[in-house]
Amino acid sequence: MFKTFTAPIKYGYATGRVKILETRLLGKPRLERVIAAKDLEEQRHILAETDYGPFFDEVTSETELEVALHRYLSRVYAFLEEVTPDSHLNDFFRLKYDFHNVKSLLKIRYLEEISEIFSGLGKFDVDEVEGLVMDEKFDELPQVYRPAVKEAVAKFKEKKDPQQIDTVLDKCLFEELYRLALLQKNRFMSELVQILIDLANLKIFLRAKKLKKEELFLWEVLIDKGSIEKDTLISWFDQPLTHFYAQIEKTPYHFLKETANAEKIDLTYFDKLADNFYLNFIKRARYETVGIEPILGYILAKENEAKVLRIIFKAKFLALPVPEIEARMRELYV
Repeated sequence: MFKTFTAPIKYGYATGRVKILETRLLGKPRLERVIAAKDLEEQRHILAETDYGPFFDEVTSETELEVALHRYLSRVYAFLEEVTPDSHLNDFFRLKYDFHNVKSLLKIRYLEEISEIFSGLGKFDVDEVEGLVMDEKFDELPQVYRPAVKEAVAKFKEKKDPQQIDTVLDKCLFEELYRLALLQKNRFMSELVQILIDLANLKIFLRAKKLKKEELFLWEVLIDKGSIEKDTLISWFDQPLTHFYAQIEKTPYHFLKETANAEKIDLTYFDKLADNFYLNFIKRARYETVGIEPILGYILAKENEAKVLRIIFKAKFLALPVPEIEARMRELYV
């Protein structure tokens, strides 16, 4: 991995803070206790020993769970903004929430969907952008979303297909993440984005297979800049799944052979294995002494912790048995 000579100066303070905070990450033993807890009260008591405690002390429902995780991640991103002068890093983590909000606003505007939930973890003011979307004042939107919103609306109006909104904005999100990674001139960050694109494309491929979509669908929805070219994925599409597995075994994503067989494609299991693959890549950041890598690794580890806690608590709300909860668990950073 390469860094500029300014990395120790630019990221030294932030890296030092992160290395201390890494010691407070949730480890497997503590999470096993949370899973085995007999009820919500005991779960909250266990988390009271951690920095999640004040955020979870009143969680009794899924709605309160989401509020707690939102408040906690807000603090995590505020920490990132505090310790590093690099605004692009903050953008890197918050963009996905802004794009989610833009998609939700477009669906409300054109599909009259009222069940969309906004995230407060993005950078822009949802109320301000809502007015611009509802009045179709797209030229006044932040530049990063402007071209994608115009394209999404045009394609939706042309094809009357709501999926165009998701497709166009998802592609734009990945393009922007890729651009931010290039600005950093950091191999770890660039590889991170490329893995995200690959995993998104592979899931699109398998879902399209499962739903018996046409090849043209893949041309429209697959994302550029992955390590597996779009042309390559599309050339596998009309082949049996066994051909796909044989080809994918030659890539870093050979774990996919565990997700399906000729009769069934298990996308839920894909999500788990994909999350674990991504997390295991991120773990490399822990071995860097200074630079952008430990900072990225720590914030991504906190996002992963939030995902794991969401899985555990939702399973508890459903009164699922411990073995079933354990089967849904993800890898941890520490």
